[in-house]
Amino acid sequence: MFGNHPRKLWPRARSPRFLTVTRRGAGRSWLRARVVVPLALLLAGIAGVSGYHHWLYPFGHRVGCMPNTLGALSYYAREHQGWYPRDGATPLVCLQAFYPKYLGAELAGITGDRGEVLRRLERQQSIDDTVSSWMYFPELRFDDDPEIALIWERRGGVTVNGHRDDGHAVGFVDGSVRQISSGEWPDFTRRQAELRQRVLSTRNSGQAAQKQAE
Repeated sequence: MFGNHPRKLWPRARSPRFLTVTRRGAGRSWLRARVVVPLALLLAGIAGVSGYHHWLYPFGHRVGCMPNTLGALSYYAREHQGWYPRDGATPLVCLQAFYPKYLGAELAGITGDRGEVLRRLERQQSIDDTVSSWMYFPELRFDDDPEIALIWERRGGVTVNGHRDDGHAVGFVDGSVRQISSGEWPDFTRRQAELRQRVLSTRNSGQAAQKQAE
């Protein structure tokens, strides 16, 4: 009689061990979803931002490098009858007159080796173009043609603050700063050579005439 009735299938009771494992697995999933995954995304974002920042400023921030150097040059000219530094065996050695009172690491230029420049300055050794990226032109005055460049960053592709961009950062005798594009650079440098030659020739001729008059 009872054999003709279908058997009622009751769900099988879960063992305590199975429930413990299930809860543990659920806990791990929650941990991954709420902690591990967001942390991984955060770290990836930080790495991405850091990498982009390094790409954008390949030599680090150089915010005060060009302005401080031009400021020191202007101050020097006011204190030396309008002349920019010219008493040195090389143009870069001329700039060492600013150390340590006015400039230090700035003498490396925007892309130069700051550590090595400071090491040489502290040891009273000369800096040169292997450690400094400045291109400086002595024998100029603050009242020369304002279109004449006084100093520029030798390496192209960075701005006055170290930001990656096209062209060269250039400082002029009147204290102004411009970014000269790579397309303009060949004509700009040729024009600068002509302007320097013109002002120096005029100055030398005037000095020669003054000596003859004396």
